[in-house]
Amino acid sequence: MVIVVDEGSSHPVSVDKIWKLIEAHAKDGATIHPNAKNMKMDPMGENTAMLSWDADWGGRMAHMRMKATLFPPVAQAIEVLEGPLAGSKFVTSYVPKGNATVLNCVGDFKSPSMKDDELRTAAKMFLDSGFAEDGAYLKKMKW
Repeated sequence: MVIVVDEGSSHPVSVDKIWKLIEAHAKDGATIHPNAKNMKMDPMGENTAMLSWDADWGGRMAHMRMKATLFPPVAQAIEVLEGPLAGSKFVTSYVPKGNATVLNCVGDFKSPSMKDDELRTAAKMFLDSGFAEDGAYLKKMKW
């Protein structure tokens, strides 16, 4: 178990636009996250979905599957069910700050194959990659 806290990252858009980005993952997930292949999103209820994809993970293809539960406009909770981070759980909150939105993430990261130091690095890279790809897509979105 590795606790990772990532506080204070921000996107220069309103929280409403952040939620439009989150909703866009249902249709444009593979475009938003180009490393994700064979991406699928299956709704499980009004605010819950199962996401799955294949991705390059350290030079190997890994199947990823996670359950996302949305609490608009405040947060989303992710439970990783398959892949190198299986068993991990994390929550990202969205805090309006002027014309920007601050993201705060805290998670309990686990891995069936990594030691704690390697896991901490992998979890941060996973979060940072998603943040960067979301930011690039936000710049392309038409409001």
